[in-house]
Amino acid sequence: MTDTDIAGSRRRGLDAVQRAERQGVRMSLRYSRLVFGMKVLLPALALTLTVLVVVWPELNDDPNRFRLTESTVSRSDADRLEMRKARYLGTDEDGQPYVVTAESARQDTADGDLIYLDAPTADLTTVEGDWVALTASNGIYAKDVETIDLSGGVSLFHDRGYEFFSETAFVDLAAGVTEGPNPVTGQGGFGEVTAESFRISERGDRIHFRGKTRLILYPETETP
Repeated sequence: MTDTDIAGSRRRGLDAVQRAERQGVRMSLRYSRLVFGMKVLLPALALTLTVLVVVWPELNDDPNRFRLTESTVSRSDADRLEMRKARYLGTDEDGQPYVVTAESARQDTADGDLIYLDAPTADLTTVEGDWVALTASNGIYAKDVETIDLSGGVSLFHDRGYEFFSETAFVDLAAGVTEGPNPVTGQGGFGEVTAESFRISERGDRIHFRGKTRLILYPETETP
């Protein structure tokens, strides 16, 4: 190989190295520009999306769309407890069980002793083991003294077949006493009765009718 050939090979090698270096520089410059562009583009894109999220609901005039709005909670709502299908269990002075249920119950924390009932029912058990139920439209249950004020039309059912109806009634669950100051009507296997007021004592085993009372007795049917 001549000197000329050697010199030419060296020049070609040098040119190849220079071309590789220039290509590497160009790629490095393109990468730098890409990184710089992404640093600018990504924050701008994030800002655009944020603006769309905030502004888009105001541009949409659909009245049925879901909205999050501010709501003011009053002090009375915050201080009131409510419960559906309420149920209270207890025993009277003789250890007989009773159950008070209601469609709903409301209790003010400011006066936690009183519980306001919708459609209450009081189920009692007499000393003889009989069942007595009182229902009404409304009631106020005083849990500390175990009493319930019933109003809005009261119905009393005894499993011996008695039924009595009055406008209001006051039930002392602990003592097993029920009193009604309003006129009462009743019926059962014995006959029919009306009176100006009534009192049920001994947990349903004894019923007292007060004031002007009218009683119709059914004749006993003889068994052939």
